[in-house]
Order: sequence, then structure tokens, then C-alpha cells
Amino acid sequence: FVALRPRYMEVFCVCPQAVGHPDEASCRADLGARVVTSEQERCLREVYETYSRALEPVLACEVDAEDALLDCAARVLQTCPPREDDRTACSVQYNLDLEGCPTARDMVADRVANCLAP
Repeated sequence: FVALRPRYMEVFCVCPQAVGHPDEASCRADLGARVVTSEQERCLREVYETYSRALEPVLACEVDAEDALLDCAARVLQTCPPREDDRTACSVQYNLDLEGCPTARDMVADRVANCLAP
């Protein structure tokens, strides 16, 4: 899923400096602008429903990877600013998790991109 889920703000804005923001308000504003809109979500759901059998394993894997990333980040950000090694470990694990996901989404990548276009 390319757009951010609301949980990102709850996790990352606890330590806004760790994600390049001077304060919580600017962090929430920036991340909030990336949260999927209701129209984008409707469009995405339509695409995913069309290809649900092919995409279900992809989406499930990506959501699991994202949840694991957010859990890792929540732990790491309990210390603000976090240790760089800890931040890196979360990113590395997330990338490994995503690499393990199936790639059926390629067949609908253009339609998904159109949904998320401004």
C-alpha cells in the first residue's frame, strides 16, 4: 500500500526530530497530507476488488510488513532521538519483509498509481 495509514502519525510523531520535523504539529501536518483520502481509498478498493484473488496474498504480506515496521518504530522511538542502529534495523527488516512478498500487484500498478495521483 503506497499511501500512509493514520497509525504512522501516532508512531512517528512521538519523536518528530527522528523523521525530520522540528515539532509534533509539523510532523502530523506532513504525514497527514499523505494519508489516503476517502476518494483514493474508494478507487483503490475498486482496483483491489477487481483483482482480489491475485492481490490478496500481496496485500496481506505488505500489511504484515508495515505492521511489523510500525511496531519496531514504536519500540525504537521510546528513546527520542532513537539510536541510528535501531532505526536502521527497523528499515532493513521492513525491506526484507517486503522483498519476501509476492509481486502480483505489478499487473495493476498503473491503475493504483492513477488512484493516488493528485
